[in-house]
Amino acid sequence: MVTATAPQLVLPPPLAADLAKHPRTELSAGESGASVLRFDRPTGASVYLKSRAVEGSRRDRPLFDEAERLGWMHAVGLPVPAVLQYHEWKGREYVLLTAMPGTEASAPIPADRRGAAVAALAAALRMIHATNISACPFDASRRVRLPEAKAELDAGRVRESDFDAVRAGRSAADLYAELLSTQPAIEERVFTHGDFCLPNVLFKDDGSGGYRVSGFVDCGRAGVADPYQDLALCARSIEFNLGPEWVPVLFAKYGIERVDEVRVAWYQLLDEFF
Repeated sequence: MVTATAPQLVLPPPLAADLAKHPRTELSAGESGASVLRFDRPTGASVYLKSRAVEGSRRDRPLFDEAERLGWMHAVGLPVPAVLQYHEWKGREYVLLTAMPGTEASAPIPADRRGAAVAALAAALRMIHATNISACPFDASRRVRLPEAKAELDAGRVRESDFDAVRAGRSAADLYAELLSTQPAIEERVFTHGDFCLPNVLFKDDGSGGYRVSGFVDCGRAGVADPYQDLALCARSIEFNLGPEWVPVLFAKYGIERVDEVRVAWYQLLDEFF
């Protein structure tokens, strides 16, 4: 994560009253389009403010969606930031979050500790997927995600220049046709993070040479979906950050003996639209 001194973003009055006098740092990471500021309070505690322009219809409030999901996840005991404030003001939305302990799992990991890192990621996936979904109000299944992908396509927001190497040079319309024609026959239902890549997972040392997951961030896509929604994106992120030889270890540590490569490929394809 790259940091720099932040410009003076104008804050809604309730946030200004709380934060205006505290040192702020702009954090540049991810592809969500949101601005992220860290405010360091005199007590030593830091808080994070995410903001972005409100676009489109009333339904297009991604930070509101994330705040709702974080509230639910926090209530059921998952290690996520607590939501302190949410505001819509002058064409922007703002969500103020507590800090989470730990270091991003995408930070450099020594070669002799990569097995421990993958084991921690698998344990974190099992924890999320074991969450009781009987009262979960957030649907992230294909029934919801496919229309969302079509909306991104129709709005021209799919970044064809950012496609994975295996799909480089293809059009978004071509990928959407493939997405429809190759839907997996199986769709299980568990609670998922929705964007389980290494920058969105925080690690701490466990005191015995390994790691434990201390938090999850960027949870705006969380909801009930197939477990391969998370497994596929985690596998891709592990391949990029740690090397392809660690991907089979992820599935083995998670407890899968026979990997459903069709679902892996499909959920990685789906992610091209977001």
